[in-house]
Amino acid sequence: MTDASSASVARTASHAVHRALFRCAPERGGCGLDLASLKMELRIGPDRLEPGEIGVRPDHGFTAFCPACGTAHDVPLDALGIVHRARAKEPGFVLWKTAGSLVPAQGGVIAIGELRLRFRQLEVLRPEEVCFPAVPVFRLTDGTFKVPDVPVMPAFVDCVDTGALAPAQVARGRYQVELPLHGLAAPVRVELPLLAADAGRLTTDPERDAFRGVNVRFWPRVPFRAWKRFFLSVAAVEPEGKKLFARERPLSVGWIDAADRMHEIAVETAGGASRVACTTERPRWLAMRLEERDRAAGGGLFLLPGGDATYAPALGLALGVDFGTSNTCIAYQDPQGQPHLLPFPSRSGGARDDVLFASGAEPRQHDAPDTWLPHTGFGPKGDLLPSEILLAAPTRQLPPDPERIRALRPIEEYAIPTAGVRVGYPERDHVISELKWRGQILPAQLREERTAAALQEVYLDLAVFFALGQIYAGLGEVAPANVDVRYAFPLVLRDRDRTGLGEMWNRVARRIGDATGLTVTVPDPAQAGDESNTAAVGGRLGFLDRTKTHGRLLVDVGGGTTDLVLMWPHADSQRPPITQYVTSFRYAGGTYVAALAGASEQTVNCLVAGTSIETLRRLIRESSQIRHVIESPAIVRPDKRPTAERRASLFFAYLVEYLARLVVAPFLTGEAPTQADGTWPDPFVVEMIPLGNGWGFAGVIDAYGEEHLITMRLAERVAQVIAEIGPSLVASPHAGPLPTGEREPRRELPRIEVVAQKLKALPHPKAAVAYGLLLGGAASGPTPMRRIVGYTTTVDGTRKVSWSLPVVGDGGAAPAGQAPIAKSSYLGWDAVELPSFPSGLPSPHAMDEGLRHTVRTLLDESAPRDEFQHRWLRRSPFEVLLEELFTKAIPNDGVPYG
Repeated sequence: MTDASSASVARTASHAVHRALFRCAPERGGCGLDLASLKMELRIGPDRLEPGEIGVRPDHGFTAFCPACGTAHDVPLDALGIVHRARAKEPGFVLWKTAGSLVPAQGGVIAIGELRLRFRQLEVLRPEEVCFPAVPVFRLTDGTFKVPDVPVMPAFVDCVDTGALAPAQVARGRYQVELPLHGLAAPVRVELPLLAADAGRLTTDPERDAFRGVNVRFWPRVPFRAWKRFFLSVAAVEPEGKKLFARERPLSVGWIDAADRMHEIAVETAGGASRVACTTERPRWLAMRLEERDRAAGGGLFLLPGGDATYAPALGLALGVDFGTSNTCIAYQDPQGQPHLLPFPSRSGGARDDVLFASGAEPRQHDAPDTWLPHTGFGPKGDLLPSEILLAAPTRQLPPDPERIRALRPIEEYAIPTAGVRVGYPERDHVISELKWRGQILPAQLREERTAAALQEVYLDLAVFFALGQIYAGLGEVAPANVDVRYAFPLVLRDRDRTGLGEMWNRVARRIGDATGLTVTVPDPAQAGDESNTAAVGGRLGFLDRTKTHGRLLVDVGGGTTDLVLMWPHADSQRPPITQYVTSFRYAGGTYVAALAGASEQTVNCLVAGTSIETLRRLIRESSQIRHVIESPAIVRPDKRPTAERRASLFFAYLVEYLARLVVAPFLTGEAPTQADGTWPDPFVVEMIPLGNGWGFAGVIDAYGEEHLITMRLAERVAQVIAEIGPSLVASPHAGPLPTGEREPRRELPRIEVVAQKLKALPHPKAAVAYGLLLGGAASGPTPMRRIVGYTTTVDGTRKVSWSLPVVGDGGAAPAGQAPIAKSSYLGWDAVELPSFPSGLPSPHAMDEGLRHTVRTLLDESAPRDEFQHRWLRRSPFEVLLEELFTKAIPNDGVPYG
């Protein structure tokens, strides 16, 4: 039998099946009339109906009525080999031209016997005609090949039956797929040539000619129907991958939504080596099209991960966000209540979860800003986000307009920098840093209050969204519908700033809710706790061994601030510890980094020419041992290494001096806790707990790092302070500070032992605040600031204010027995105070001659509106020295302290 004869037989059999669809069969309640024998016409419209037309149902069928008995007969279009294209740009019908298919007459008319079916906009196509002429093939890093899931052009994606899709393959040098099309009972086998990576060629040898060095990224892999924001990227990650972006064969990339609408991906990043998109709904397909001589040379569609799961309304997730100056730490509680730190795409043990398929290794060298997601975290454990924004365009092109900043599109216009890469472009031109503190934001033109708030908002939006995407991708299909995002305030923020930060967090919650479909809540600013006490909760700081530990000193040295908490156990073991001092000041790791770079004309820049402070920050964040960065001759000039070490020595010397005075002060004011007989324990043991990444700078001067610095230098300095002071002037514990001129019997101070204690419950010190938020640290509300004067200060040349006296809040009332300090007072430093400043440590007068800057800070800023109402100092003079004088006035030479 000839092919023509076979086709004729198939068509005859097919027509018999088609006629059977129009028989008013008795078994279906009909009268037996054969509608196909009637000379009548049914007009079938795809959308808007005209008089006399029969509409198409949503399930791709129509209804024919028997003119004899009126019985309705449902006729499925696919039984006729026809597809209803309701979602196409021009709705209509396709009749597949295959063996046994119907043969249409002119004008979209199909004859079933004598019955005529007139279709508006009927297109007759062979299955191959909806496909690209060739398909690209990618050689993956594991040695296998990746080809499009379907070779269909985007305009015909609605014709594909996704539910019946089988994997395509490369066999015998050709692309092969069983293509399931609506309107056909069985898939159609399609074979197409392969498009070579080099323009102008097809190939049958994919081993030699496949595309390489291209990675397709899709994030996040969440199965939830309500999730709306997704990121897509097609990137040349190796030089070979640039062939996909060659000008002689233009590439078009797009994504197709659930309604089969095509959206072009036109945004280029990474110096033109990638195309990226931020979507506002789930994409179903990724489309590629390569052209030659203004015609399609090849392409195809890649099916993206879908999802129809729903959230569990009764479940909730807690997220703790420690928005730091240098790094941001995010932790979450799993359904079993256990805290974990944020997982990154490159987490060890598996492939990156943001890469759909990889035909090249992700680049380690970035010569242009790559605004994709951070795949590796910063910090010694690689689990921190840098508190920075990476812009695709230079920062100078970003106007200081809050609305424009809030409209920035993640991945397309900005991202959070990733660790684990070398940066070959000037970061200063693309990175916005120091986001936490408005007055420190770089570049400086973005420091206006509303502008700074908008920058913080878009940063935290992406940081929290990134965290939730990573977390929810690992939860499976049973995931909480509610997310409680908890944050804490730095103690140094004033009430107005706290309110503004709270409003900003509310906007972030709304943005995240819109992007994910989750119910996101944040605490009221009045209920949000401070970072210092929240860190104490995160460390699970119960006083478990009351026989030895009488006090705990938390010292959280971050990038922008150092937060201190000194606490004792309550006499009632069921009650929380008593906080004696809690303070926060802007003297931390960033202070030392600025000192290295030369913060003023008086301080020498220790960095090698061409090394920016941004580069130094990146290297420090990524290093497990900061001293290795400082010791590198490629970073710090070898002739300036002694200066770098000397500045590190002075940095910690001032911090240790303040800590030592803080520990001893409550014994002089009678506030240190006693035993049942009213005496102090001897020795009085204080555990010092280092938190934050800033302690890593101790390695610059001591290979043992913070433990050695704490146990040796602080303990020694506390002993020296006690020895210098001699017997106390406090008559009995808890008597309070002495009134001026009053004399009491002398009493010996106890020995105070300072021991180091690491928090084994934490993965690392930086996690203390984030973990504390999960454990309820944000529920207590802010704690009033309380610190010490720090060094003995003279008032008007005649009166002395002891260094051990407290300073409360924003310049509260003077301590008991102390006269207020008037706005017009003259402040000075008592050079013969006890304890004296250690040898080699510049005194307050040496750092601030005449204390002019200190006086302006303490009196002018703290003056009340009513000039006749006198108040106490607003801030600690010692903290002013640390915050505002260290990087400006630190000497360039001299003997290192210690």
